[in-house]
Amino acid sequence: MEPVQSVQADLMRKLQALAWLLRKAGPYVALEVLLPGGTLFALLLFLYRRRDAATDARMIALKAAARRIVDDVRQRVAPVTTLVRIRAIV
Repeated sequence: MEPVQSVQADLMRKLQALAWLLRKAGPYVALEVLLPGGTLFALLLFLYRRRDAATDARMIALKAAARRIVDDVRQRVAPVTTLVRIRAIV
């Protein structure tokens, strides 16, 4: 790869990162600049948009905890069910 192409590729990556940042932060910056008390509105908008993601994360954590509890109960009950099966055979 030629040095010029390397510099161009690096510049394109940086511009793409900047464009992504502007797309994500644009509405919040506009609220802060244009409205009185814009910081509060921007924070409220950010929290409103993140509520679904936070709920999803909590649900994933809750499912993982429930799965661990069920696995633990199965491990503790397994010897008992085996003993019951043996006694039923004898």
